[in-house]
Amino acid sequence: METEFLDSLRAVEKWYFAPQKVRGIASFSNLRRRLRDGETTIYYDNGSVKRRTTYRAGDAQEESAYYPNGKLRRHRIFGKEAVAESKCFDEHGTPLNCDTLAWQIKCPPRPATPSEYMSIRYPTKALKLGIEGEVRVEFMVDRFGRLVDVWVVESPSVLLNEEAIAAIKRVKKWYNVIVDCEPIDTLFTLPVTFHIE
Repeated sequence: METEFLDSLRAVEKWYFAPQKVRGIASFSNLRRRLRDGETTIYYDNGSVKRRTTYRAGDAQEESAYYPNGKLRRHRIFGKEAVAESKCFDEHGTPLNCDTLAWQIKCPPRPATPSEYMSIRYPTKALKLGIEGEVRVEFMVDRFGRLVDVWVVESPSVLLNEEAIAAIKRVKKWYNVIVDCEPIDTLFTLPVTFHIE
């Protein structure tokens, strides 16, 4: 992987199949938080475009996926919370129901889910003061399943924040979203509950 920083936050990332054989290029407005901005392009082994997605402030705006022969497979335009418009095609360019296309795409099986669970260690001071509640944590997992960044969104007390972040960091491997059989960077929001019995 190769990262070119445009300033302290913005960057362009390239990853490769082999030396000089680009697998993907992505632009970020905030690399640490993995907020994409601009175009992200994924390539097939033969160098043709597999998927091209346009982002604005981390939100996907438009996506086109292609067959290895270069024909359009799917074109989607995204609304605020969902797909606003979707058109799908077969390998010859004939319009196709998008549910039929989803059924035709066969992905290799994913590895088993990790057997470890998030372990929470109650902070001593919070326990003595009787502080409990739910800490909402957001974190970014890159396409390789590595935790990139984690931060607290909402918390009943700052005494619980550090342990909520540490509990997320103790999980060795995360599984992310798969699009067209390719893992993508994924933003998660997870509640970490602290309860005194």
